[in-house]
Formats: sequence, structure tokens, C-alpha cells
Amino acid sequence: MKRPDIPSTAFLARCVALGLCLCVAVSCATRAPYDPNADLSVSIPYDPYNYDPERLDREAQAHCDAYNLNARFVDETIDEQSVRWRYRHYNCV
Repeated sequence: MKRPDIPSTAFLARCVALGLCLCVAVSCATRAPYDPNADLSVSIPYDPYNYDPERLDREAQAHCDAYNLNARFVDETIDEQSVRWRYRHYNCV
């Protein structure tokens, strides 16, 4: 009985390496260019009847820490679709 041809490990290694190279090339070609101004602000929803402003400040700071910036409170808005929810807006500076 004749054995079926089994690819060598060197051939398989080359196929895997080629596949990885193609994956990297495709992901680099389809990735959007880096926008340095993206995500430099954050809006945090909160319940005005039950909230801790210091906790909201910490959440905003945690977002801005990713950019090595500080969170600065800008303003807050009321959700017109719901009487209960409001949003605190921060900029990373």
C-alpha cells in the first residue's frame, strides 16, 4: 500500500509564515490612520438622584490616563428623552 504524500515540516512552517505575513499586510492596509485627536473627550451618564461627583471624575481621569492627559470638567447636559439621566462631559488636556 502506497503512503500518501505528507508535507514536510519545513514546508508547513513556510506556509504558516506566509499566512502570518499576509495577515499582517492586510491588517496594516485596512487600518484607519491614527487620529491624535480621537477620544480626547468623554461623556459619562449619571443619575442626578444618586451619584458621586468624585467617582465620575475618577472615571473620566481613567479614560484620559490612556493618553497621559488630565481630565477637565467641561459641562453637563440633561437627556431630553429621560428626565432622570444626565451626562457630565470632560476633555482630556
